Order: sequence, then C-alpha cells, then structure tokens
Amino acid sequence: MKKITRNKVQRMRNLVTGNYSAKSQTQSGYRKYDKKHREGEVWEENGRTWIMKNGVKQNISKLKKAREINKIPMSCPKCEGHMNHSRHKAMYLTYGHCSACQTKLEIDMQNKGTYNEWLITNVRKNFEKWKDDKKGAFEKWYSEIDAKRNITESGLIEDWSALSSKAKQSIIDRFDSYIKEEEDKMNKLIEEQLK
Repeated sequence: MKKITRNKVQRMRNLVTGNYSAKSQTQSGYRKYDKKHREGEVWEENGRTWIMKNGVKQNISKLKKAREINKIPMSCPKCEGHMNHSRHKAMYLTYGHCSACQTKLEIDMQNKGTYNEWLITNVRKNFEKWKDDKKGAFEKWYSEIDAKRNITESGLIEDWSALSSKAKQSIIDRFDSYIKEEEDKMNKLIEEQLK
C-alpha cells in the first residue's frame, strides 16, 4: 500500500475547504515581494518611474508629452464621426479634425471666396517646411563630403576626398538652382489657381 504524505493530506484539506490557492508545503528559494500600490501613487522601481492609474501599473516616460500630441481620438472632436481611416488620422494630425470636417470647411471657404487665400498660405507654408528639410539634409551631406578618410592597418590616415573647391561650389550652385526651380514651379501653380 502507498503511503499518503502530509503534503497530499494538506492539499486535500485545502480543496475541501475551498482554499484552492493555499500552500501544502514549505519551499525555499526565490520569492518576489510585491508591494501593493494605491490609485494615483507614484514610485520608482528599477530606475523607472511608475504610477498606478485605473488599477494598472503604468510607466511614466520622458516621451509621454510626445505620445499625447500624436494620440488620435476614436471619434472626431467636431462631428464625433469615426476616425478609423488613415486619411482621417492624417487630417487630425494636421488640422485637429477628420477629413469630412476638413472637406466641409473647404467648401464653406469656397462659398465665401476665401479658399484661394487659405490655399496659397498653406502651399507657401508647406513649401517653406520642405525647403528647410531639404537644406538641412543637403548641409549634412555636404559637411560629410570631406570625411572620406581611411585608416590603414599601420594607423596612417589616408584622405580620399578629391573634390576641388571649384567642384564643391558647383555642387552648391546646382542645389541652389534646384531649390529655385521648385520655387518657380510652386509660384506657377499658385498663379494657375488664381486664374
């Protein structure tokens, strides 16, 4: 006959009494101690800051403000329509409402006769942003032109940049003419819109 151990008897007692999660034996080893936190409590653990919100432990990060800015609501703040399409999300990030509200706004501006002014202002603002981005990328690339150096096994630095100052000036001139051409295209489109 098999011997019934004390642990098995204790386990049966726990089951009969309805205490299903009670222990039937003592073990040694690692035990994690979790401190219970109350709602709204802020604490630091493992180098991170945490807060208890709605019964859930949430991390407070440095990017919380950026997340709040880019958070898109489930419904439009103006018309309370669904914001589940990508074009609604893009409109919300730009204008603060859904695509349908933007369409209504543009139709109202066309009826009032202010649409062209609004469009020209936005086109110019977008072009200036594009131009600043292009200039920043060009300046970064241009500053790295001369950085084509190789370090040999013996530790000597070989300079492989072979561009003369005349060639560098030619690159700058070509970039400036590209920006000017794009600005001329934008102005031409604006003039066509005004006709």
